Amino acid sequence: MEEGRSTGNGSSRAAWLLTQAQVAVAVGVIRSRPPGTSGREHAEELGRRMRRQEAAWRETAQVLRQEVLRLRQELLMSRSLVEAERSRQTTGLVPDDGHDLCPSCLGVEHLREALSDDACPNCSVMPRSVRLSRLAALQQPTNWVYRLGGRCAA
Repeated sequence: MEEGRSTGNGSSRAAWLLTQAQVAVAVGVIRSRPPGTSGREHAEELGRRMRRQEAAWRETAQVLRQEVLRLRQELLMSRSLVEAERSRQTTGLVPDDGHDLCPSCLGVEHLREALSDDACPNCSVMPRSVRLSRLAALQQPTNWVYRLGGRCAA
C-alpha cells in the first residue's frame, strides 16, 4: 500500500509520515476522552493544559538561566579576587602606591574614580587590573583585607 504513494522523493515520504503521526495522535486523543466530553472539548482541554505546562517550563528555564548567569559572575569575581590576592602576596603592595590608606579606608567612591580618566595620581600609576580587583574586593563580602604597611585599623 505504501509503495503506491512513494515517489522516491524524501520530502513526500516525510510529509506522509507526519500525516500518519498526526492521525495517530488524533485517534489517541479521541479514544482517551472522558465520558460525557466531546473529542473537540477534550482536545481543547489538552491544548490548554500543554500551554500551561509549556509556560511553567519556560518560566523555570528563565529562572535557571538567571541562576547560571549569577553563578558565572560569582565565579568570575572569585577568580579575579584570587588572582588579585595571589598577586598581592607574591609582589607585595604596588610599589608606586602613594596612598596613606588601604582600599577599604579609601572607600568605594575613590576606587570607582580610580577606574575613570579622573583617577588620582597615586591610582593612575597602578595597573587597571589592580584597581579593578581592589574595587571588586571591597564590594564583595570576603575575608581578605588589604593592608598598607599596617596603617589600616580595619
